[in-house]
Amino acid sequence: MISIGPPDADADELITMPIHGMKETDKTRLKKNAYENALHYFESANKVEGDSRIVLSAFACELFFKAIRLKLNQTPIHSHDLYELYEALDFESAGLLLVSYEGILTQEELENFICLHAQAFVTFRYKYEMSDFVFVEDFLLELAENLNLVYWCIEEDASSCK
Repeated sequence: MISIGPPDADADELITMPIHGMKETDKTRLKKNAYENALHYFESANKVEGDSRIVLSAFACELFFKAIRLKLNQTPIHSHDLYELYEALDFESAGLLLVSYEGILTQEELENFICLHAQAFVTFRYKYEMSDFVFVEDFLLELAENLNLVYWCIEEDASSCK
């Protein structure tokens, strides 16, 4: 249930209503939902420019990180922090992600870029509150694309993913 009304209102002055929707409990459907939503936001990010692209790309990255954990039967981490989600990757998935940047970024550079963009989803949604921020245009879109690749390479012949 959710209560709506002014912060200083008495309980009898609030409108109370149920929240519609339920959390998915079936692990197979949850895994499918996470991946399909990540892919949807990634594809949407490819169709827009500017701040919308950044927000959608950041959210796609978040969901791909969570989809990877679900595919490996691990519990997803409830966070928007991309660096925290990256740090929670298993060794093989982190290695596959690094391979996708081979010849482009070292592991340290990749981690620095992820750290720089760790809060992009929140930051760009509340951009009007910021006086200044730094980001690399299209890094998040590329990261989402590479996380999609990692998702498909898990449990596959990893040599075909290099």
